[in-house]
Amino acid sequence: MIVYNGPIGEPVVNPTDDFLKDIFFNQGEEYWKKDVEILVLK
Repeated sequence: MIVYNGPIGEPVVNPTDDFLKDIFFNQGEEYWKKDVEILVLK
């Protein structure tokens, strides 16, 4: 299970590949300066 806790909005449980790709490749430096947490749970 993957839980994405972004800087805004509610946590996203098991986000889609497209959602994660957008965050990793399309968000700028300012986004990553905010509190971002990605948890991978087994």
